[in-house]
Amino acid sequence: MNKSESHILREQGNQVFNLCKDGLPSTIFVSRLTKAVQLYESAKNAANDDEQRASANKNIGVAYNKMTLKEPDVLTKSFYYLKAVESLTQAFLFGKKTKSISWLNSIRSDIYIALVKSLNCFEGLKDLARRQNYIHKLKVLTPSNFTDIHIYIRRTLVLGSLRSALSFLEEKDYQTTLKILCSSSQTLEEGLFLCKQYHHEADEDPEIIEIYEELKEKQQSFDFMLIRAKALKEMANGDELLNQAINSEEGLIMDYLWDALDHFKHASILCREKDIEIEARLYGRVGYTYYKILKLSNKAKEAFETSIRLALSLARNLSGEEWFEQVSGYLQEMREDETKRENAEMMKKREKFLEMCQSEIEEMDKMKGKSHQEFVKFLLQKYPPKNKNFELRESALEVAQMKQTLLKIIRLYHPDKQPKDDEKWCFLSEEISKILTSIYEIYKI
Repeated sequence: MNKSESHILREQGNQVFNLCKDGLPSTIFVSRLTKAVQLYESAKNAANDDEQRASANKNIGVAYNKMTLKEPDVLTKSFYYLKAVESLTQAFLFGKKTKSISWLNSIRSDIYIALVKSLNCFEGLKDLARRQNYIHKLKVLTPSNFTDIHIYIRRTLVLGSLRSALSFLEEKDYQTTLKILCSSSQTLEEGLFLCKQYHHEADEDPEIIEIYEELKEKQQSFDFMLIRAKALKEMANGDELLNQAINSEEGLIMDYLWDALDHFKHASILCREKDIEIEARLYGRVGYTYYKILKLSNKAKEAFETSIRLALSLARNLSGEEWFEQVSGYLQEMREDETKRENAEMMKKREKFLEMCQSEIEEMDKMKGKSHQEFVKFLLQKYPPKNKNFELRESALEVAQMKQTLLKIIRLYHPDKQPKDDEKWCFLSEEISKILTSIYEIYKI
């Protein structure tokens, strides 16, 4: 039987292919394989039927696969893998009706190995966009019924997308981060769907089960990163508006200021109970705007306290974090100001009552020069306690009983036990308590 032209060309290619020994220098090794590929390509073009096309494509794929063994450059090697997958896939498709089951299974195995090696080869490439583009090409080349291989490809795409998104997120490029996450979410869903489909089509595969669980976990990472990127983008927009509002040559622009607050509040709603750290930082931004710019202390304090409460719920040490230290500092500053105001108000109030009770205080000061017993009698007679009747017996004023007597009387004049509607009496009872306490300290020794 006469051999076809395609068959003869494949045999010539095989002769060249068999000359490619492992010990050859790389340039000679690749040069011979390139010559073999040219002969196989000619055989493919000369083929008369699908059986011949399948054989020629298989030879091309195997040759390209072998080229990768001597190629150190990642980009060139990846090109060889793509050509190998493309040719082996064509071989599989042409051979479906003309080749044996064992031949098809062998081709399928070769495709799988080429894909795995190509994915591993590109794994370390720093150019994330180029890597993802390369893997997408592999995805297009792989036959649709190679479910397990498609699962592996989508897993690799998802992991690459997450790394890429995280890289842009760290660079504060939120727009690109969101674009990557949104465009990759479909790939993630496809991977999960294919894992379920594979279980229906074949026996349970531990590796596929593991990939499914990994993708479910990555789905949570996608959702978390998506929320964080949206919230951080809103925060950045708010920061920009705040900066424009403050530094405008026209003076403070209130419209920008309120818009900035809207961005901060919207961002805090986005990440509520999902990204607590970002939520805490956002409340810090709101507090700063109210405190330092709008001078609304009550609203500022509420926002700062919420920020600190959320931060502490993270159960990790945030000391040294700039935003946390800033919020803590502002809150401490506000509390110190409140204490100063309260003390000033108390002093002002005290001066008012000192003036009102001047005659009573002067009278008590005169009586302090007499004996303790006489002072107590004077006090109970002139300024009897209003909250309870107290009968003083002479025996209670004996030196041995004075300590207990004073303690009982001090309780009767304690400011907290006086009628709140009589402010003058409350002040006077406080002054009486101070005098009685100083006397009690003498008997206490």
